[in-house]
Amino acid sequence: MQLVILCKDRGHIGQFSAGKAWCLLGFAVVTVCALTFYAGFRAAGAFGAYSPEARVAELQAGLAEQRDVLATTRTDLNQNLDALALRLGQMNAHVVRIDALGARLTQMAGLSDGEFDFSVDPSLGGPEAPVSGAGGNSLAALVETLDLLDLQVADRSRQLLVLEDLLLN
Repeated sequence: MQLVILCKDRGHIGQFSAGKAWCLLGFAVVTVCALTFYAGFRAAGAFGAYSPEARVAELQAGLAEQRDVLATTRTDLNQNLDALALRLGQMNAHVVRIDALGARLTQMAGLSDGEFDFSVDPSLGGPEAPVSGAGGNSLAALVETLDLLDLQVADRSRQLLVLEDLLLN
């Protein structure tokens, strides 16, 4: 076997003559390298070091698990939000009863509405017109309602204490 090598930058032709022994040796080296590569590839797949199908299946299983966790978390959050909304409704009903009691006590004491007006919301600081916030965010709306209810309870409590002092004196 004779190999002809053309060198571009020098402009001359080189020749290499190989006998049967060199050809067999080259073929053996190429075959051993190819078999080694293939054996390594198969071993890596067998030990899980490289298996695209297994990796994709693993990632899909992880994604499905994360979807389940997200669904469970979303369900728990909705249940907690519903429980908070129920408790908020109960607290609001108590505030309405306190308002009715305060109005009745004011009427029984013969006091004018002035300071003891249980029908209006307590004063809030800040801008005159409410700033439009999140709107569709039910959690933010719930927190805002809880804050307003807290202000109402504090205001009604203060008014009832003053009314109690007036009635006892």
